[in-house]
Amino acid sequence: MLPSKRLITTGKGLLRSGLVVRDNIFQNSLPVHNKVDLSPIKFPPLEESKDLDMLPILAINMGSNYWKTRLDTIDTLMSIADEIGKKFSTSGKFLMILQLLIKGLTDSNVKVALKAISALEKFIPMFKTGIEQNAQTLLTGLSTVLCSANATLKNKADILIDLLIDTIETIHLAQPFIHLILYGNSRARSIMITHLCGNWLFN
Repeated sequence: MLPSKRLITTGKGLLRSGLVVRDNIFQNSLPVHNKVDLSPIKFPPLEESKDLDMLPILAINMGSNYWKTRLDTIDTLMSIADEIGKKFSTSGKFLMILQLLIKGLTDSNVKVALKAISALEKFIPMFKTGIEQNAQTLLTGLSTVLCSANATLKNKADILIDLLIDTIETIHLAQPFIHLILYGNSRARSIMITHLCGNWLFN
């Protein structure tokens, strides 16, 4: 019986020269410098890959069926933000990280949602400029949490809105607040009105 056939591939799983070899016959006949590495690809652990190039992978992980993966991904996102520093506020990748953290706010697992809120508590003051430019996106996510049946999540989201108001200029928040009061979820409307009145109209 003939040996089984397999494709020669590079470490990235791409077909090399379209060649088909029989087990190691052809591979062993190649000079050392021409031999192809057929070993499995080894990706570095996420916690060691604190680089913006990892964001597409982290986005996939935030959609994982395993809550622990989603939880760990939030930590990795914050590690990346910490390493880059304040200049990250003007990066084109800033919105992507913010959107992933907002996605965590509405996670079906309470631990993940609370982790996302804790991350944003640090994220908002760190990246004031970026948050100002994306206030509508963040407030929309928080207003969704205000409709949660979980009292702890609702309370944390309420506190986070206060932090947002204390951190960025009013001019960046007035329109998003009014938009959500007029067109947002009715269950969050009363809380939004309270914040609007308590922080601006009667101060």
